Amino acid sequence: MSSARACLVVAILARSLDIPAVAGIEPRALDLANGTQVILDGGTGRMRIDPDPAEVDIILTLKHKLAEKKEADLARAHEPATTTDGHRVEVVANIGGLDDAKQSIPLGGEGVGLLRSEFLYLERQTAPTEDEQVQIYSDIATALDGRPMIIRTLDVGGDKPLPYLPMPREENPFLGIRGVRIGLEKPEILRTQVRAILRAGIGRKLRMMFPMIATIDEIRSVKGLVMEERAKVPRR
Repeated sequence: MSSARACLVVAILARSLDIPAVAGIEPRALDLANGTQVILDGGTGRMRIDPDPAEVDIILTLKHKLAEKKEADLARAHEPATTTDGHRVEVVANIGGLDDAKQSIPLGGEGVGLLRSEFLYLERQTAPTEDEQVQIYSDIATALDGRPMIIRTLDVGGDKPLPYLPMPREENPFLGIRGVRIGLEKPEILRTQVRAILRAGIGRKLRMMFPMIATIDEIRSVKGLVMEERAKVPRR
C-alpha cells in the first residue's frame, strides 16, 4: 500500500472513531517518554509537546465547544440537508459492513451510497458463497429499513490480493488488472456476486456499482453479464 493510501485509510478510521490524528510530524515524537503532555490537533495537523497551562486551557475550551456543536448537530441529524440557496442534498454513508449500516441511521444517514463488499472476501481462504452474500446484503438492507443502498462489487488487485484469487503483482495496480477487470477476467466470482445482489434486492432499493471502469467495452461487458444473471434469478 502506498504511503498516501495508507494515510487516507488511517484518516478514515480515525475520523470514524473520533480520534485526532496527524501525519508527517517530527520523528522525535516516537521517542517521547510516557507521561509527556502533548496537544494533538487533528484540525491543523500539529502536535505541541509540553504546552504551557494557558495553551492547555485554550484547547480544553475549544474541545468543550466542539463537543457542544457535535451534540447540537446530532440533535438535528434527521432534518433535511438543504444548502443555503435551497437545494436538497441526500446524505448517505460509505460503509464496510452491517455495524456501519446500523451506526449510520442515528447519525442521519438516508441510505448507503457505497457498500465496500471487500469485507466479505478478505481474511478467508475461499470466496463467500452466493447464499452467504445474500444473507449479509439482506441483513444490511433490513437494518436500513427501506433506505436505498449501492453495493460496489469486489474491488481487489495487486495491492489487495486474495489467497483464492491469484493475480500478478503490478507496479501500478490501479491502472492494471483490478476491480471490474478482475471480475470480467475471472467471471464466476463476479457472476456469483451479481446473482446474490439481485436476489437480495428483490423488493428492496439495491443498486450495483462496478469499480475501476475504464472503457465503454467494459461497461457493455458487465451490463451483458448482469442481464444474463438476471434471467437466472426468479422474481417473486
